[in-house]
Amino acid sequence: MERRSRLSAERETEIFGCVERLVREHGYENVTMQQIAAEARTSTATLYRHWNGKPRLVVEAVRNRRPAPWRTSTPGASAATSSPGPPRSSSPAPTTTTS
Repeated sequence: MERRSRLSAERETEIFGCVERLVREHGYENVTMQQIAAEARTSTATLYRHWNGKPRLVVEAVRNRRPAPWRTSTPGASAATSSPGPPRSSSPAPTTTTS
């Protein structure tokens, strides 16, 4: 019996990108394995062989996606995610005492 090869990481990334794009455009419930296969230029058999169905394929696509690019100026962003300002002192703030 011939042993089938595993998909390359690059090919998986291409398929995951198609999955994410289709789900984003049409919604999870409206996307079929046949649509994913056509978009990814592969067969439904390949998709089922590697992921057993749409739920697992979508979960794997989400788990393996690249993080979104870091934005330096987002309205309402916290100080931790906004663009860096002047360097902050690492020493504690001076305290004042009242008598």
